[in-house]
Amino acid sequence: MKASTNDLGYIGGYADGKFFGPNDNIKRGDVCVILARMGGVELDIDNGGAFTAYETGFGDVDASSYYAQAIKWAADAGIVTGYDDDTFGPEDQVTREQFATMLYRYAKTTDLPLEKGSDRDLAGYRDVDTIPTWSREAVQWAVRNGLWFSGSATGLQAAENVSWEELAVLTQRLFLGGMPAAALSAAPEGLT
Repeated sequence: MKASTNDLGYIGGYADGKFFGPNDNIKRGDVCVILARMGGVELDIDNGGAFTAYETGFGDVDASSYYAQAIKWAADAGIVTGYDDDTFGPEDQVTREQFATMLYRYAKTTDLPLEKGSDRDLAGYRDVDTIPTWSREAVQWAVRNGLWFSGSATGLQAAENVSWEELAVLTQRLFLGGMPAAALSAAPEGLT
């Protein structure tokens, strides 16, 4: 059995380390922390918490916040971008389409062997027309590789928020090489 992303120390839950909050929605800044850990970055947050100031270029990211280093790394690596007004929204809840885009860009910086998606992978979803242009390629890729879960066989629900539980399952699948889309007709074990 392969280790989970939690076993590898990528996902730690809340500050006290005793509470995970699987049904809570995850924030954009926290996704960057997890992706940075997955990318092998030694974060100040994991080394006693003596935070160095990291200028991210986003006006709404406090340079000494726990996620500033990770956001800077992710932005420098091309994994994340901000909003049109040069903000990042680190406290905003991440949507499925945003998370798929972040995972897609992260996977492109690694040697993970995942197939590119197409519009055929989105056929049958009634809300496919709601996928914005900026995230469409990433959503196609995520659906194709089993890195998408909306809880519906007919709806992508791309603008809905991602929970900690979804993030844990989908990042683990990323390391396992994905999962065929046909296998996603029901909720994966532990994901409801």
